[in-house]
Amino acid sequence: MTKRISRRAVLLFIALFLLMPSCSDRQDAQDEPDLPDPETNEPPLVEPQPSPGPEPAQPVEPTPAPKDKIGGENPVIAEGIWQINTSYFTQNNMTVDSIFVAGDDRVLFFVSSLNADGTVMESSSVYFFSLSTGRFLQQWIDIGIIGVYPDRVYDDGTVSVVTLDSESYEYREILFIDPQAMTASAIPAPADGDIVSLMLSPDKRYAALSTPQGLRVTGLDFSTTYLQIPSETTSAGEELLPSPTDWSADSRLLSFKMAAWESIRTPATADIATGEIRALDALEGNEARFVGQQLFYSGWYPYLPCGFCTLDGLSPAETPLTPVGDPNDICHFSLSAGGARLAVALQNPDGCDALVFDSHTGALLSSLPVRGQTFDEAWFTSDERTAVFGTASTLEQPKQIYVLDFGW
Repeated sequence: MTKRISRRAVLLFIALFLLMPSCSDRQDAQDEPDLPDPETNEPPLVEPQPSPGPEPAQPVEPTPAPKDKIGGENPVIAEGIWQINTSYFTQNNMTVDSIFVAGDDRVLFFVSSLNADGTVMESSSVYFFSLSTGRFLQQWIDIGIIGVYPDRVYDDGTVSVVTLDSESYEYREILFIDPQAMTASAIPAPADGDIVSLMLSPDKRYAALSTPQGLRVTGLDFSTTYLQIPSETTSAGEELLPSPTDWSADSRLLSFKMAAWESIRTPATADIATGEIRALDALEGNEARFVGQQLFYSGWYPYLPCGFCTLDGLSPAETPLTPVGDPNDICHFSLSAGGARLAVALQNPDGCDALVFDSHTGALLSSLPVRGQTFDEAWFTSDERTAVFGTASTLEQPKQIYVLDFGW
């Protein structure tokens, strides 16, 4: 271009001079002929999209409103019963996937953003709510794709989620979240694409891994195996897979179930130190969880009968839940960590009832009917004074969170 200008400099000068009066409003766009084509300006249009990696303390897409606007006033339903205001998430095109109660105060909200067509993005974040103040804390952690949600609070106060690889969907990392400090640290997940379930002991010393081949207990580095329990095949050709259900508080005993696709044959316990395995034949068809020096047993589905027995599975004492007419109407069933309270979600023609019982006597402590929705999760605070219920989310109705305080 410079050569053409040098050959016709005089002619171009005259042409530009003549054109200037009619094109002055576009001069800025024409006085730099070497600017790139418009196509090269496209990247900045997608620049605001967040990276998919699980970097902490970064908001998920879409960008949330100012942090001081997370949450709002929580409506009171009745004495001792109130609802957590989650309008912040719906207003910002987000959906609550799951919740978990950690300790006496923190409720963890696992939240995903929605695509333009209303589908849920795979990557999630965790937000923190304080029961004592009734407010969301103004901090969150981006996690990634969650494969396993928390099921317990460990001895050090942390909880864990297992994340998945975005391409293979195999286990990627075990992320330990500190609900009080609102920080997270991660370790690599075991390199085994056949893992069906993973459950860590309260002291985080052991991991119980279930695969189609059986159950094995390893250290947290997954290199040392302490116990192996193989799968079994019944005389009728039915495959029974050992699957972990609970750890004792001292991380010494593991309860597991020999389960087929839709039934439990026999619950059992395993002593990690000695390798002793004890089948709980008297509890056939039930799951068993540790409550101090007892076991709490309940059916897999339906969940009744339920009650307490010895660690040997003997002398079962059934808990009478008289308000529950048909056990098949139970859509969720949850025991508090200390074993004193039992949360039951009971389906009815109009919706669902959230019920809290004394797990030993069967006395009804609190109830909440919700129309048009069902509850699909319930968690207790560690002091067993409060239960937090979450409804199942639908395209028309996002998840609703209710708090039942019954311990005063």
